[in-house]
Amino acid sequence: MPVRTGVDADAAAIRAFAPDLVVVATGAVPRPAPFDVSRVTVPVRQAWDVLATPAPLGTGTRVSIVGAGAAGLECADLLAAHGCTVVVFEATASAGRGLARNNRMDLLDRLAAAGVEVVLDARITAADGTDLCVAVEIGRAHV
Repeated sequence: MPVRTGVDADAAAIRAFAPDLVVVATGAVPRPAPFDVSRVTVPVRQAWDVLATPAPLGTGTRVSIVGAGAAGLECADLLAAHGCTVVVFEATASAGRGLARNNRMDLLDRLAAAGVEVVLDARITAADGTDLCVAVEIGRAHV
């Protein structure tokens, strides 16, 4: 899984990825999306809903996941196994927080092998139509 830092994940980059679905991965207790979903024209689903019923997403579906905690990374793993192209955006400098170190490393290795991209320090600032606007903090240490 390429973990990219110091790159601008701006509206053009998100537009180029053109997700078919946005997944909000807010943790064990689903919370509202950290952006206004009323202006988004692609489906927005909670990670737990995707984990429960991934079948409607076919091979080649492009998915943006907001949140790289346990729920977001497990969702990315499942969707990649179903043939989806996945990019995960995490607002902090670390992916997989809350997972045991060995489980975290195994999961990150699986995601890397599946081609899942994780963008750290990436805060969603707005959403409109098919675009997610992302601000990426540059110059922080990443794990």
